[in-house]
Amino acid sequence: RNKLNNEALKYRDNIESDPSKKLLDYVSTEAENKFRIEETVRKNGWKINYGAGAEYANYTTTTFQRLANSITNNYGSDLNLFKFGLFGQVSKGVLKERLQLSLGLRMDGSDFNSEMANPLNQLSPRFSASYKITEKMAVNFNTGIYNQLPPYTVLGFRNSAGDLLNKEVSFTTVKHVVLGLEYVTGNNSIITMEGFYKGYNKYPFGLIDSISLANVGGDFGVVGNTLVKSNNNGRAYGFELLAQQKLYKNFYGIVAYTFVRSEFQDIQSKYVASSWDYRNMLSITAGKIFKKNWETGIKVRYNSGSPYTPYDLPTSSLKLNYDVIYAGINDNNKINSERIKPFYQIDFRIDKKYNFKKWNLNVYLDIQNITNTKTALRPNFTIEKDANGNGIADPTNNAYYIPKFLPNTSGVLLPSIGIVVQF
Repeated sequence: RNKLNNEALKYRDNIESDPSKKLLDYVSTEAENKFRIEETVRKNGWKINYGAGAEYANYTTTTFQRLANSITNNYGSDLNLFKFGLFGQVSKGVLKERLQLSLGLRMDGSDFNSEMANPLNQLSPRFSASYKITEKMAVNFNTGIYNQLPPYTVLGFRNSAGDLLNKEVSFTTVKHVVLGLEYVTGNNSIITMEGFYKGYNKYPFGLIDSISLANVGGDFGVVGNTLVKSNNNGRAYGFELLAQQKLYKNFYGIVAYTFVRSEFQDIQSKYVASSWDYRNMLSITAGKIFKKNWETGIKVRYNSGSPYTPYDLPTSSLKLNYDVIYAGINDNNKINSERIKPFYQIDFRIDKKYNFKKWNLNVYLDIQNITNTKTALRPNFTIEKDANGNGIADPTNNAYYIPKFLPNTSGVLLPSIGIVVQF
């Protein structure tokens, strides 16, 4: 059993004494009771695993959220949900164990609606193979279909009359294909190259904002409490190169480079960059152990900048909108058409360990972003204000404010000292 309590409360300028300034008041609980039984059988080189699972979940919420265009979410919900699953997997080594094969099948269901209640609609086959070309080199392949229930915020979304509004949603389906090459050297190191493709189907698409839920979640608020339809598609593809050196002559390190494209359909069914379309990502971690239990480490991270959606200036500046949410409104017709500049950060750490008879002491200095690198993010939208803090109207049209942008940067040098005691 697991249970999550979640609360979020926000007032304009944090003035909680004025109810008219309330922007968000969200309270929810998610409780899940899970039962799972499985058995593994090994016989004549075969490995067979099978089982079943059942889950009873309860989701409750009271939600108040001011949105643009004078729209307000104000509802309560109490949703009881039953979920179940059946699964099985068969594995076998052939060709003198050089080729490892695995075939699996899973079915999931839920009583949320009639489509979900039929587990054949959520059939998930999986297959993997690994072949040792030599003692040091292997090629790996796996493919499969995975189904995931939409979030509780989608399933439990209601109107003020208490009616469920997303009763026709479906499980989200993801199809995976991965092919990789692995090489183990004689110096306690490994090098891997891997290409991948993921295809997303029946992803929830917000009908009010005309945006896939895959591109929502970076702002302060609640994700999924809106009218959706399970008709959005997406894809992610790319490759990864990784070299790992385990401890060898007191040195260790990992270098990983990933190129990824992540795209989801917009309102016109055109594939555009998703909020997770980072393109190029590089991570380097290295360390060395010295005499007398001294150790140093360094970590370098780089990515080529994430995309973002520009503001819709006329809609954001409209008094009827700004006086409700006090923030900019995205132009979802230009979703993720802009991109922040490339980002990098270097972290450094030095440790000194003391070993005693019954306990150990570790003292370290950790400096994050040692170069104090600043990254310019999407600027924050606000309006021009007078000396009393009141918005200044656009002289050409009093229905609008004069827009203003504030710089938004990320990155700070952060040193810390730590003490770890082990008994």
